[in-house]
Amino acid sequence: MADDGDGLGSAPWYVRFVIRIGVPTAFASVLLWYLLTNVTTTLDSLQDTQLQLVAADVKIVENQGRIIDLLLEHSENDSMTSMLLQAMCINAAESQSARDRCTEALRFSR
Repeated sequence: MADDGDGLGSAPWYVRFVIRIGVPTAFASVLLWYLLTNVTTTLDSLQDTQLQLVAADVKIVENQGRIIDLLLEHSENDSMTSMLLQAMCINAAESQSARDRCTEALRFSR
């Protein structure tokens, strides 16, 4: 290794670095490098997490749409079932008062 005139030609590069700029400046430089590296890594990780959250939100909205469709279908099926039960009740009723109770029961259930 070449000697730069400071008598540290055989010392490792980091020792020469610390001696030339001083311990506090070397410490600050290493800390700054570490923090910048960590912040960049953390920001990349946060960006990936944010993309995953957006994808999850999209799935939630899609599932909510499916749930609404299923509830509407259930409501239609429930109405159809109620009408069929009312028709069966009316057909099986032996008197007008029994038929009236069939229609009353349907009004009550809604």
